Amino acid sequence: MVEAMNATAVLNSTNLTDIDDYYGPALTSFFSVWLIIILLCSIIGNILVMSVILFNRKICNIHSSTNLFLFSLAISDIMTGVFIAPVSLYTLIQEHWDLGDFLCNVNLFLNATFLFTSVHSLMYISIHKYLSVKRLSECNVIPVSKSACYTMIVASWGWGIFFALLTTLYLSGGEYKAKTIQCGPKYPFLNIKSVVLSSGNLMLNFMMPLIIMIIMYSRIYSIIKDDAVFRRKSSKQQKDIRSRSDRKDVNEKAVIHTLVIILSCFIICWLPYMIYTSFIFFTIDRKTIPAFMNPLISRFQERLLANL
Repeated sequence: MVEAMNATAVLNSTNLTDIDDYYGPALTSFFSVWLIIILLCSIIGNILVMSVILFNRKICNIHSSTNLFLFSLAISDIMTGVFIAPVSLYTLIQEHWDLGDFLCNVNLFLNATFLFTSVHSLMYISIHKYLSVKRLSECNVIPVSKSACYTMIVASWGWGIFFALLTTLYLSGGEYKAKTIQCGPKYPFLNIKSVVLSSGNLMLNFMMPLIIMIIMYSRIYSIIKDDAVFRRKSSKQQKDIRSRSDRKDVNEKAVIHTLVIILSCFIICWLPYMIYTSFIFFTIDRKTIPAFMNPLISRFQERLLANL
């Protein structure tokens, strides 16, 4: 009788383990290696970027307005590598959250802060680039003021912190869900606060930055295009000026390609994530969601966002 009870206990324990083993050895190994690569790239790569800005005066300068934004983005990416990726790796291996409710809320807050700060930093970079190009096109050699750049950087961090606090303390709270590798907001089905959170996240952290970036980069393209047309008309009878104009045309194409790449990467890394979160919000039975979806989409998004 005792042996039968022990056998039943072992069988139940085995079944419980199988149920909790969402990913299996192959996927766990794959995502673990992926997370380690992301962690190392985020920390080492951005430390190198910050070192160049701080110490290599021939290449970069911390007082350059563009480098202020790059430095801010590098800090956000390093923070993600230090505080988010290791926790995701640990949770991926454990396949459950055992760090307590407080750290779950901290994990949600930090994840949201760094993510939204990066997104709005990209938005403000597009605004800064537009203002800089517009001034040059008007023969205004005075760059965008440092105070304006600092204001935009503070605004991006302030928004990230504000929306993360709003998510964590009022609209929702940290909750670990099965088949995920970090704590996320609680999503009661069609709860008013969760609807506000989901729609607000979609509109303010995806649609608004995307629309502003499209407008700013479209204006940059228009300015560069108009300038190219003017140069072609004014250099028809001057070969030396025409050669310089041809070189500028090559630079024009390079700038346009860069703008297209930036917008494409932003859409590619954010659109799947927003579709996924909206799908999660309207899915009553979360057990039907494939286990690989959350690690795949969230880490893919972070890696592309860091590369922007």
